[in-house]
Amino acid sequence: MLQKSELNANLPLPPEKMPDCWNQDNRMNALFSPFRSKSANQQDWISKYKFWNNLIYKWLRHTERCSFSIFDLNEIFKRKGCSPLCLTTVTEEMLRNREIVSEEEFLKEPSNSWTIWSLDIFIKKPLTWSYYKMKDYVIGQNIDINTRYVHLKTVKEIAELILSNILNENENILISTTEILEKCKKEESHSDVSENTLKLALIWLKHHKKAVMKKSSINDELLVKFSTQTIHEISELEETLYKLLNQENKFEKEIELLEKEKIVIMDKVKTCLAKGLRQVAKTHLRKKNEIEKTIEKRAQILGNLRTLILSIQDTHSSSNVIDAFKLGSNILFQFEEKGLTEYKVRNVIDDVNEALENHKDVQSTLSEILPSADFESDSDLEKELSELINGDDVHESTTSINNKEELNDIEQQLRNLDVTGLPSPQKSLKTSTPIQKKKVLIQAENM
Repeated sequence: MLQKSELNANLPLPPEKMPDCWNQDNRMNALFSPFRSKSANQQDWISKYKFWNNLIYKWLRHTERCSFSIFDLNEIFKRKGCSPLCLTTVTEEMLRNREIVSEEEFLKEPSNSWTIWSLDIFIKKPLTWSYYKMKDYVIGQNIDINTRYVHLKTVKEIAELILSNILNENENILISTTEILEKCKKEESHSDVSENTLKLALIWLKHHKKAVMKKSSINDELLVKFSTQTIHEISELEETLYKLLNQENKFEKEIELLEKEKIVIMDKVKTCLAKGLRQVAKTHLRKKNEIEKTIEKRAQILGNLRTLILSIQDTHSSSNVIDAFKLGSNILFQFEEKGLTEYKVRNVIDDVNEALENHKDVQSTLSEILPSADFESDSDLEKELSELINGDDVHESTTSINNKEELNDIEQQLRNLDVTGLPSPQKSLKTSTPIQKKKVLIQAENM
């Protein structure tokens, strides 16, 4: 039980983030041992590599780091006093796959090296491709365990998070590295970001044209400009505005401190008066008056400074508008050079109107009713239909009347007959159905 608590006390990650097998001695002994030949058991080799690859990534993200050395890993992942004996091989494989690069290579200006790899290595380049193409890379060389490597996936994620936090309210901002680090410390998700991690993250953003850096000419402070768009340099205007805004902020803080000091002195004046120390109270009061004069001067300077900043910003905005007008004017002149004139436009409009009129005439002509010798109007058809309907009604009515008269005559003749043994025709007809009646009448006629 004691061993387990001691083991948990030295975990590289919180217990909930550690792999389940960390407390299984047999499994961890196998994972801590050197790699065997890949050809002997390829599946076991890949599984072991993925275990360490994933654990290293988790540790980097948890600690807000994006660089490491083999020496660091050996110290961090110690278990029961033993360091893993396989991390050199893991590092070599990560180098082959270009998941990591040396800090020396990372700090160079990019050409066709790691920047291209870092964008697509996790999507486009499978493990087998990088293994066979890069199989001779660092193999057979003795890797220095103190050489530092940058984990490209981690530095990309940290850099983009810093970028999103800085640009949370502003699309384009100029800020010093000291201020960036202070902002990161205030953010719970970035509270562990070190100066080295910030440097590497900024270099990643610089390589990808999302940030530019410039040393200030006043205090040698490193200024950084972030943007969601591709940027190339910090202009003289942006640097000047940054300095003025910085100075404005300093004056505001000075005035705030002077106001607090004035309040403290007034409390002392009141205390001295309460104790009857009038001369001492006068001394404090003079100091309070001097502070008020200083505040007034600082406030006047601050007002002038703000006026200057607004004037520069307004002039810059007007300059941008003028540039936009110039660009629009140039485009319009280009259209005119290509033949876009009022006369030509009027001719085109006239041609379009004429074409539309012709189209209407064609449609109207096509919709006209063609003459035909057999053509009959709607009124003629309606008349014929009415005659047919009326004719059918008259025919049915006449037929019905004739049949009724004929039936009555037959019934009368049957009444006049007196045949023994036959039922009365009248009675039979009354109790029979229409079909039975007809049968009876036919039988009577046949008799």
